[in-house]
Amino acid sequence: MGIRGEPGLGKSRLAAEILRLGAAQGFALYGGECESYGANSSYLVWQPIWRGLFGIDGGWSTAQQLAALTDGLAAIHATFPTRAPLLGPVLNLAIPENAFTSALSPRLRKTLLEELLVDCLRAFAQQQPLLIVLEAAQWVDPLSYELWEAIAPAIVDLPVLLVFASRLQQHETRLRADQARALAHYAEVQLAPLTPAEAADFMARKVAQLLGRATPLPSQLVDLVTTQAEGNPFYLEELLTYLHTRGVDFQDSAALAQVELPDSLQRLTLSLLDQFSESQKITLKVASVIGRLFRAAWLAGVYPELGDASRIRGDLELLHQRDLLLSEPTAPELVYRFRQVITQSVTYESLPHALKSVLHEQIGEFIEQTYPDAIDQYLDLLAYHYDRSANAAKQRHYLWLAGEAAQNEYANAVALDYFRRLLIILPTSKQGAVQLKLGQIEDTVGRYAAAEEHFQAALTLATQEQDRALVAQCQIAQGELHRKQSQYEEAAACFGAAQTIAEQIGDEAGVAKALVCAGSLALYRGDYAAAHDRYTQGLAIRRRLDDQSQVANTLSDLAIAVANQGDLAQSGQLFAESLAIRRTLGDQWGVANSLNNLGELALMQEQYAAAHPYLEEAVTIYRAIGDRWSLGNTVLTLGNVLRAQGDYQAAYPLYQESLQIYRGLGDRRSLAYLLESMGGLLSLQGESVRALRLAGAAAALRDQLQTPLSPAEQTQLDQALEPARQALGAGAAAAWESGRALTLEDAVAEALGSG
Repeated sequence: MGIRGEPGLGKSRLAAEILRLGAAQGFALYGGECESYGANSSYLVWQPIWRGLFGIDGGWSTAQQLAALTDGLAAIHATFPTRAPLLGPVLNLAIPENAFTSALSPRLRKTLLEELLVDCLRAFAQQQPLLIVLEAAQWVDPLSYELWEAIAPAIVDLPVLLVFASRLQQHETRLRADQARALAHYAEVQLAPLTPAEAADFMARKVAQLLGRATPLPSQLVDLVTTQAEGNPFYLEELLTYLHTRGVDFQDSAALAQVELPDSLQRLTLSLLDQFSESQKITLKVASVIGRLFRAAWLAGVYPELGDASRIRGDLELLHQRDLLLSEPTAPELVYRFRQVITQSVTYESLPHALKSVLHEQIGEFIEQTYPDAIDQYLDLLAYHYDRSANAAKQRHYLWLAGEAAQNEYANAVALDYFRRLLIILPTSKQGAVQLKLGQIEDTVGRYAAAEEHFQAALTLATQEQDRALVAQCQIAQGELHRKQSQYEEAAACFGAAQTIAEQIGDEAGVAKALVCAGSLALYRGDYAAAHDRYTQGLAIRRRLDDQSQVANTLSDLAIAVANQGDLAQSGQLFAESLAIRRTLGDQWGVANSLNNLGELALMQEQYAAAHPYLEEAVTIYRAIGDRWSLGNTVLTLGNVLRAQGDYQAAYPLYQESLQIYRGLGDRRSLAYLLESMGGLLSLQGESVRALRLAGAAAALRDQLQTPLSPAEQTQLDQALEPARQALGAGAAAAWESGRALTLEDAVAEALGSG
């Protein structure tokens, strides 16, 4: 459900009413709020929600919080505690890595985290209906939005109500209404200004609250206030408060005739602030720099001139009584928030730029001094405050660290923002490494032209500064980019240049990296002998450096090259050696990958009995770690083994499971393979029409995706479908074309029918 409207129209008030109604109907309530300063703070809005779901109190020790998390995960599934480190960013909790999580790439880590959270949400919803509210979604950070993207479709069949409130302007938010409207289970409330009659009724209620009694309102007062407020409830309320605090008699026509109302909501807010003492105003101003939500204890630490803790608490309590601040009763320490965003923003903007800069720096220093052992948990906040200070050294330091952290979390948009801001404040001679980072991120998200520009800029700067190690890194990055775009000669030149430089400066790890990249290029081009040679050289160096993780990876690459050269026995030995190293390292994902490779190799050799244990163990691991894509691939391979053995009844459910996985992931390329595999199976079972319809649907999908089968794959498919074509004779073409006319969803539904 979406609640959308301009500031002051009552989005938060409506969200609060939804929570009240939900509580009365037995929902468990959870909520979080985005912050203007938190647009780059990963999972900020979700942190209180997931802490609440797992029953974790922020006031507990780290050990107590970890114990509660472990118990909660184990209650859902025995294998889930192994995945606990993935939850660190979502819970803002430092969770030690284990052998499994430490080996994951940022992309896979993010995928597994989202899938784990969806699984946990399903488990929590089975215990009690859930009502989750995300407020101020116009400031949602990218990872919080992407988690919303993962969760929103998954709740379609769950007792979960997920509400987000945001402003109307589309450009202000990643979580746009048109994205939500694509979901069939979405509803929206769009708030509009009050009509004149509604405004008059609202005013009567507010005046009764101010005076303690119901009072008829003269039309002169109603016209005066509603004309100025234009139906905005917050503006109406504040105008009445403004008149009341100045002693204006709401029934005195003469006094009302002399009133001059502030001509904007901003001026009105400043006028209301003027009623407080200097101490209270300074407290509000310092709080406004910290953010809309702030801890009372921070005020004295950031700005000691405010006085002792008791004085600050007294000022905060008065501001709370006067409705400028709201307290957070569930927080483990004294926490307040500005009741309205506009109050915080107007207060902040009223400060001179120089004072804001000083306060931002003091906040950064306070965080560093107060949380020296938890700096990683405050990187986004430190980057935010120092970036608005005059401390250039800290600015550069934290923008770099926050950018790297975002890149490691696969928060690519955030990482780009940090590194772009860093680039602006660096001297040209120091920009090379940042340009390389920007290029790597653009490459990751598939914007190759932008990546090329950054790589070239980095290479030029590195050459000018005679930073040969950086030159080699740039050459490798450019080579990989060329390879992805089928620019093979350019890629080979880059890898060769990188290898030469790395050899000259004695960087053995760099030499190995260049060799392995060149091997992958050769493999991609079908030059298996060259791939074998490069991989072998790179492997020797990595063995000498005792980099066991990279040794295992290179063995796996070499095994693929050897298999393509036709030596399947040696390929199996290399895969087995890679598997043994990964078992020793405790790299569960790597172990499953090696097992899957060994299973596929055994299938190629028609050693079906040998393939079974490899694939079954790989399936068990992928289920445990939650890697759905890899699980789908391995389940498909296991289905192919069973089909080859003639066990059609056991193969069909595996194909169905794989199909459901890829449908859930939206992986259309893999769905094409599944439809073809199931078509081949149905052909062997004598269901000729269904077989050709599914294969026809897959062919149409491949045309749309422009991903045709390789000649070898096409030959295998034709052989599998031949019994169906023979059985239907002249009717085969009609069955095929009817399949091509199916929508993907209809084809999937037909494939999921009984086999």
